[in-house]
Amino acid sequence: MDIQGTADGRIHRTNVLMCGSAWTCPDCVQHIGAARADEVRRFLNQVLNDTTDRHRVIMTTLTIPHDDGQTAGEVFDQLRRCLRAMDSDGTTRRINRERGYVGRIRSIEVTRGKRGWHFHVHQLDVFDMSKATISDGELSDDSADSDRMWAFTLQGAYFRPWQRIVAAVTGKPASRTHAVTCVPVWSDTDYTVKLPEQAAERKEKHGSKPRWGAEGEMTKSYMKEARKASRTPWEILDDVTDGSDNDEAANLFRDYARGTYNRAQIEWSPALRKLYRFEIKTDEQIKSEPPVLVILDEANDDLDGDMAGARVDRVLLSREVQNQAFKYANGWLDSAEHGMLSGFFVDLPDALRSLGFHLDKECDMGMIPRHMCPRTGQTIPAKIRPRTFRATFPIMTPIDEEIEEIDLEGY
Repeated sequence: MDIQGTADGRIHRTNVLMCGSAWTCPDCVQHIGAARADEVRRFLNQVLNDTTDRHRVIMTTLTIPHDDGQTAGEVFDQLRRCLRAMDSDGTTRRINRERGYVGRIRSIEVTRGKRGWHFHVHQLDVFDMSKATISDGELSDDSADSDRMWAFTLQGAYFRPWQRIVAAVTGKPASRTHAVTCVPVWSDTDYTVKLPEQAAERKEKHGSKPRWGAEGEMTKSYMKEARKASRTPWEILDDVTDGSDNDEAANLFRDYARGTYNRAQIEWSPALRKLYRFEIKTDEQIKSEPPVLVILDEANDDLDGDMAGARVDRVLLSREVQNQAFKYANGWLDSAEHGMLSGFFVDLPDALRSLGFHLDKECDMGMIPRHMCPRTGQTIPAKIRPRTFRATFPIMTPIDEEIEEIDLEGY
């Protein structure tokens, strides 16, 4: 395993065995999620900046009722049945046809709350306005009010068939408040802004490094924190080792793992994929590709900022070194990252040395310029070649476990 520390204080693991599970593996979900976010970002950038046809992109969220007595698999199955029925429903097809529906990208997300497993859907619905047949003049202009009105009427139109389908599949009424919500997407970098002018301003200010974009909402659920008393699967996994209810958390995570096993997390409709000719890689293909840390603003040809500000350090750790570190400095990786994020250590080598590692430098940092891949012919952006160190961990004498614990009370 190798680890890489970036200037923002984060540590990334590389050269680890990848299982390819975007549901249950903390390493794979980040690797796959980053690749999926890039696919969605490139797609939105192409659609929203299409000069030949005007498109509307709507973020639609769909939920179903659930209760604490259902397993994760049962709720997931009900959601999938509702989605299949919605896609084939005659009313839904008419609604989409009238609005020039092109296709959608669908992502499934889950949290655990007081009422059990909450599976819900985020999907980007794309509409070609040149094919829309709605005659209402209020929906035909390009203003922000028109976009909001479009989303509002779409939400009301979708709710009627969704309400009927949910009642038939689950036997419970759909929430009039949360079952269907639709909001317009104006930018490929931030869908939560209230006006398209604000979206353009943020895009110009942040470039390809947004605060939280639509692609993040669709593909980076592992970065979210659940609201109120709910927990994400990753927060449940944290509770397995850190919480007082670790047995309950372990059982919940096992139930979640069984319920999501071999299920798709993100789906593109065939029509959308064919129209824009995007190569959508499978999770298996993504997991086999090494993650590349690119310190680059896509709007520029050169590196954004100076070399020092974009520093990347790579540390090579053999299996023997990892075993020694696990035995004599358990929790060293979390400690190193916490120290970097807290500002106690300047960089990754400094943090590891403080934990007992010996580091020998193998090469200094440099820059790999933009170049063309001889195999695919694609242009590969400029990226940092990191400073590289090889780590060793000195053999230490284990502490005698029978030594009486020192009583510090009173000192």
